[in-house]
Amino acid sequence: RTKVASHQVAVPSWIEESRLVRAHLATVSNGRPGESSTRPRILQRARRQALRLNKTLPFAFPFNEQAESSQSASRDDNRKTTALAYQLFPGTSVKFKRCNDTVTGASPFSFVARNNCLKDVDSNEDMGLENPAVEALRCAFLDRPSVCENDENEIELDSDGDVENEDEAKEDIVIPCPRLIVLGTGCAKPSPSRGSSGYGILLPSGDQERPSSLVLSCIIECGEGTLTGLSRHLPPICCRSPGHSTSLDAHLSHVCFLWISHSHLDHYGDVCELVERIAHAKRRSGQRSDGDGRLVVIAPSKVLKMIDLMRQGTNHGGPMKRSYLGVTHREFQSSPFARDIRSSVCNFELRYPGQSTHYRPFTTLCNVEVEHCRDAHAVILEMEVPSSRPNCSLERLTVCFSGDTRPSDNLVGHCRRCTGRISLLIHEATFLHDGHGKSEAKKKNHSTTIEALDIARRIDAGACLLTHFSQRYQHVNYADVSRDTSYAFPWGLAEDGLV
Repeated sequence: RTKVASHQVAVPSWIEESRLVRAHLATVSNGRPGESSTRPRILQRARRQALRLNKTLPFAFPFNEQAESSQSASRDDNRKTTALAYQLFPGTSVKFKRCNDTVTGASPFSFVARNNCLKDVDSNEDMGLENPAVEALRCAFLDRPSVCENDENEIELDSDGDVENEDEAKEDIVIPCPRLIVLGTGCAKPSPSRGSSGYGILLPSGDQERPSSLVLSCIIECGEGTLTGLSRHLPPICCRSPGHSTSLDAHLSHVCFLWISHSHLDHYGDVCELVERIAHAKRRSGQRSDGDGRLVVIAPSKVLKMIDLMRQGTNHGGPMKRSYLGVTHREFQSSPFARDIRSSVCNFELRYPGQSTHYRPFTTLCNVEVEHCRDAHAVILEMEVPSSRPNCSLERLTVCFSGDTRPSDNLVGHCRRCTGRISLLIHEATFLHDGHGKSEAKKKNHSTTIEALDIARRIDAGACLLTHFSQRYQHVNYADVSRDTSYAFPWGLAEDGLV
């Protein structure tokens, strides 16, 4: 039996000498032959890896040796016990390569920019330590900006506070384009390669801490693992505000509404936890907990009832203060009692990047009934977002999300009646367009890949993104979808983590 006393663990000798322990845990005794084996063990393999990382980039992977407590008998051996602090700057990803167990002079890994991680990066194109990106990392970790060379785009602040420099700084601010972040592209249940349905829209905003950045403004679908996907794939933003403990909380505090197409678990499995986390982030950011500051949840009545039941169960029978506004698709579309909720969505404001003014991104949200199950809907979201042109003009952007559906004439008609052209159509393509796929699509009220592309052609969409693939397909290639090159619009296949 294992005994724990004064931070020491007694390990039986038959475990210590086990070939399995030596092979997989790589543990060795700190003591010399014949001495007691009650001293703390260390993982020699982890220690060698830490030394290798520390030798290559010591500013990113510190290796701190701590002295053992006074109860230890041998000070020299116990100084091998380490307390490692691995820290990576959120703007990069580390690409590890196969290497030997011994420490070599060559770099065992290379830095790859996060925006290149979604692309096919040649393994031979390694970024050495003299690369400017790595040197910028060194400055970020060591907090010594003077080590790096001056950036051409760097703005020097005059101690006298010259007004002309401030105007030039505002003009140099680059307004980012809106982004769609894909959190899950699977169907029915999550798998190692595809998570449950989830999407987010990132819109440009800014404040004193970050003059120009992208913030999460709305979430469409929230299947199981949506919150985990947000923490993994959302771009980092500055969160120096005392109310924001993490970058994820800073993003969630800007979310205006959460939209769910229908009441299948792979589309709302994470809704209760997500609503609670967004409400917590809004409270910590100092937003009002009543009125326009609350999160709007547009979902079927079944989903709204489940959220209320879960909140009552976690409140232990005490008075419950609703931190969200729940409304069904039909009520939001036409009910006079939902007028205030519609106004809270249309009057939602974000700060214009680099300016003191605000803009209202969501002009129209239209719920469209589709053919899948009871209370199944699609959504057409018309937005006005800041333009990248110098003048403070707003340009129109329209996104259509089909939800789960058969090819819908009703959806096509609503898209054609929109104010402008559909900029992006996100359409489900659960099955491939073969004999088995077409029969399964009709039986389960889903669409095939070719049927989804035909919908995009009928509405004259600017681009089409296929998603919601059946888990029976481990990999979906462009050749499997269509060999037709006559489409007048660009189209692609969604992947988890795609931005």
